[in-house]
Amino acid sequence: MENADVKTDSQTFSYLIGNCDREEDIVKYYEELKHSGVQITKYIFMALTNAYVACGQFEKAKQFPVYSTVDLLKQLKDKFYANEVATDVLFDEVSVMMYQALLASGDHKSATNMLNKIPKDDPHVRCVIKASQATYIKPTSSKEKKAMEMVRK
Repeated sequence: MENADVKTDSQTFSYLIGNCDREEDIVKYYEELKHSGVQITKYIFMALTNAYVACGQFEKAKQFPVYSTVDLLKQLKDKFYANEVATDVLFDEVSVMMYQALLASGDHKSATNMLNKIPKDDPHVRCVIKASQATYIKPTSSKEKKAMEMVRK
């Protein structure tokens, strides 16, 4: 990217990683990201998770929602400590990431419990929930399909 004089940011890396279909490419862009000085965002962690799922690397995909949640908490803890509205937004973000981590790990019962606690009035939150469900929920029986449709509503 340097040779092409492309200025990288978190959105660039999120896009590149999210469109990888080989583990080698994911690793390459992640290493470039770490050396670039670009701040790792929740979108990058979500792209990493989804890219590893697309490559069939489910164990590697499971690690990123947890890392991203911890990283997000560390980054924002001091910044928004006294701001109640920002704290609510922070907890919504963390809840969504935990929901994603539970889905990725296959713990659908806990994921459903977490989902019931997440406010769904934010369009971004709804979008992330739908994307997570599409990525991690693969019902096999008609009973499971009906149950998942109920959860998605």
